[in-house]
Amino acid sequence: MGNFKYQYFSESEITRRISFTKDFEFNYALFSNVVCDPFGIEDYHKNEGFLLGFEVDRSEIGLKTNRKPGDIDILIIPVREGKIYVSRACAIEVKVVRPTRRKPSKSPNSFGIKQVNGLVQDGFPIVGLIHICMTEPSNEDEKIDIRVIDENDHESLIHEFSSDIESNRSKSKRFDPFPSYASENQFKKLLSFDLPKYVGLKTISINTLQSGSLVAHYDFGLNTQFGSAYFNPHKKQETIQCLEKFIGNEMDSLLYAKCKS
Repeated sequence: MGNFKYQYFSESEITRRISFTKDFEFNYALFSNVVCDPFGIEDYHKNEGFLLGFEVDRSEIGLKTNRKPGDIDILIIPVREGKIYVSRACAIEVKVVRPTRRKPSKSPNSFGIKQVNGLVQDGFPIVGLIHICMTEPSNEDEKIDIRVIDENDHESLIHEFSSDIESNRSKSKRFDPFPSYASENQFKKLLSFDLPKYVGLKTISINTLQSGSLVAHYDFGLNTQFGSAYFNPHKKQETIQCLEKFIGNEMDSLLYAKCKS
């Protein structure tokens, strides 16, 4: 655990990879704040899956071309009972930041604030912003020891001081704390901006294992408390109609991801 290697991914590459699970299912953990929180968990489970579009040019949707953002990084539309729910479409702006051990608090070239406000004014029903931290792997002496129950399950990490640990079931593992720090630090920066409260926020850190698999680190504290999206009060029926026409004409350009059963 924590035996990471440095591998460069472009914003486009990493966005596509983390939007799906290894089984090509919808990544609920990444998008729960925009597809579940506004409606509730019971309503979410009525979805069969989601249509996803990446880097969709605003002109393809039929939006005015002289505004930001120039494209929608991630477009998500729920599907249930064979029907596409365009009225619940979500437009997400994505930014990648690459913190290093020398500059652990490094910021992205752009925080995406103007783009997010542009999506709000465009009238998308739900708007989100994701910051992806691609951290430099820490040296071995910079890692910490933690106790884990299942060494193969990165989501079951339990700290050594937990009273729930049974010494005969747990093992000590070296853990790189930098990704978790970077995700939390990035979320605090986003909170310093005067973004509308109904915009969904998510920060995540991604590392690459020696095998080439990706490991995601979420800061559940801040993401849970402040990350939920709500319906955009500036939602426009005109935009929904444009999306309906876009889907009718460009269905083949969208990817479908089923919900995890």
